[in-house]
Amino acid sequence: MEAMLADDAAIIERHGYLVTGVGSGKPPHWGYTVGLLERFDHPELIVAGPHFEIAGAIINQIGRRIRDGARFEVGDTEVSPAGELFDCDTTLRFGAVHPIQHRLDTFNVWFALADRGAVRDEELRALQLILPTGVICTCGRCEQPDLSRPESRVGVAPFEPRRARRRQR
Repeated sequence: MEAMLADDAAIIERHGYLVTGVGSGKPPHWGYTVGLLERFDHPELIVAGPHFEIAGAIINQIGRRIRDGARFEVGDTEVSPAGELFDCDTTLRFGAVHPIQHRLDTFNVWFALADRGAVRDEELRALQLILPTGVICTCGRCEQPDLSRPESRVGVAPFEPRRARRRQR
């Protein structure tokens, strides 16, 4: 664990931020940044729901914009031009992240790096990047939780109703 965190700190030092992916297989992954807050005084970003290949690419696209001086707040939108990540122009929306997410293990790498002094901010601030439902994927399990709601959780598979069982006589 210590070696992994040292590698993460080196990535932040070299690139200004780190994109960390969480989860394997099902339930769906999520990804978030570590370093935007400290290096660029910008809230960290999280994409929850899509597979990490999609989440990581989107986070990096917006993270590079932030590194180049862009600023985003809750309610802002940003268009990802056709051909960069998606087949058509795709509008991304920036949403709030409820503070309960900070007390869960949603941002555990951020807190682990803060505990080791690699991140010196005292309070986490984050924005959720929300994608239009139609561009996420076709697996049917990549629903995005609304992290502004206190009851929302990342890494929890969407509810699938059970089929009604016929009573056997």
